[in-house]
Amino acid sequence: GDLFRITNIYPNTIVQVETEDTTMLFSIDLPGSFKQLAELKKPAKWTSTNPVQIGQYMMRIGGDEDNLNYDPDLVILPPAEQFVKSMIFQTVGNEAVNPFQFDGYKVSIIAELEALNTLKLDDKYVIGLDQNMVNNVFPNSSRRWTKLILTPGVHNITCQSGSFSGITYGYGKADSYSLTLGS
Repeated sequence: GDLFRITNIYPNTIVQVETEDTTMLFSIDLPGSFKQLAELKKPAKWTSTNPVQIGQYMMRIGGDEDNLNYDPDLVILPPAEQFVKSMIFQTVGNEAVNPFQFDGYKVSIIAELEALNTLKLDDKYVIGLDQNMVNNVFPNSSRRWTKLILTPGVHNITCQSGSFSGITYGYGKADSYSLTLGS
């Protein structure tokens, strides 16, 4: 699982984290302080009484799940207020000086239900690339999620209605990165 660190700017911020089978509720009392959740292994819906920033640290844990195509990295999760209708992004790495830096690339997309019918990745309907996306539901939410394999290069995600966001990441032998889409 991953490690999440949540920080606030206002006192007495209440945060709720919902997965399909668990709800956690906690307070971050002092501005600039943080709470940490370790090994959250399921998609979660995060809500708070004040603005928060959530960092997801994808850890190497030294267990059976680890392999050589992995290295820790950190990404700031996109807030719902920054969801968009169109996004261009590019995979990173595999330059001439290090052509085998990354072995694979993926994108995790979070989209509102109303975006699903028009959501496209590189002019291909996302629902056609992952028909299970319609069932990948965040608890008590109209948002859906998917994780797709990417080819190296420039990519475009669009929707005509609703909105989306997500993260892209690459992994290789003792190297990885992740980026918030639009960053």
